[in-house]
Amino acid sequence: MRTQRRCLVLAGCATLLALPSAALSKKHHRLGVLSIDDNPVDPIWIEFLLEMARLGLTEGYDFTVVPSFVGRDGKTAEDAAQELVAHKVDAIYVSGGTGVVKAAMKATSTIPIVMLTSADPVRDGLVASLRRPDGNVTGNAVLAPELLAKRLQFLVEITRRPRKVAFLTTASSPIATRPEMRAALDAKAKSMDTSAQVFPIASIDELDSVIQEISRSGLPLMADSTALFYINVKRLGELVVQNRVPAIGDGRRYAEAGFLVAYGLDYHDLARRCARFIAKIFQGADPGKLPVELANKFDLVLNLRTATRLGIGVPKNFISGATAIIR
Repeated sequence: MRTQRRCLVLAGCATLLALPSAALSKKHHRLGVLSIDDNPVDPIWIEFLLEMARLGLTEGYDFTVVPSFVGRDGKTAEDAAQELVAHKVDAIYVSGGTGVVKAAMKATSTIPIVMLTSADPVRDGLVASLRRPDGNVTGNAVLAPELLAKRLQFLVEITRRPRKVAFLTTASSPIATRPEMRAALDAKAKSMDTSAQVFPIASIDELDSVIQEISRSGLPLMADSTALFYINVKRLGELVVQNRVPAIGDGRRYAEAGFLVAYGLDYHDLARRCARFIAKIFQGADPGKLPVELANKFDLVLNLRTATRLGIGVPKNFISGATAIIR
């Protein structure tokens, strides 16, 4: 059924938006997709395909998609990346964060890799510099500390300046493993006259008990931007709603899952950028000479249904400044 739905959607994209591809290379390319999300009608993926079509590259005609999903059948990121290399793809589009990009880099140093997003690609060793990546990796990046600070600011303001907030993350995240990142979080919280209590979890099995603990403590919650939470956002949303925890997460899907507010990257814009990177690479561009682009579009999404359930009055400036509102 999912395959049928995917074919229908993509056939529609090709029919409506495909442009003549004579200006581009006639070679039929194989595009590897290394992803943590196997939803064939995911809006971000569809946006990527639409932009490819606008650029004159139609799936099935100009290129074939070779997907490999992390987590499916117990597949690790390394397994999924090696699978794509074995299929001899011409480029790899990575949707899954820094860890998944590193898995792709471990699998190949020659196949071009385009990343949907990364927190700090220079510090994490993905590229030599933003202006000139040098290796086989390029794509999008975000200044993670600034994004985290803005998210914290929104949570503090909408929950009427609590004395403490909960920060939910994973045991392997930068906040949990890098003292300088934790210090930056503490400093930003202090500047807002609050403090942050970090709750690191090692597996999704710990999520229920941790959310219950946060609820008993009466703390508003900020969820870190991790692949684990992204994959399990529906469950995470159910838990914050059930336990009446005012929460903020990364991007629209968190608000749609029941979070009070979401602030994060405009992933649709990043997907369009990735399509443009891929198109250039298919035309022969060297990924090491394509500058990494910093994200500059963000979504602020409010869930007024959740606000009503929690008895929280949302300030007018939040409503007027929101990208989208769930009523």
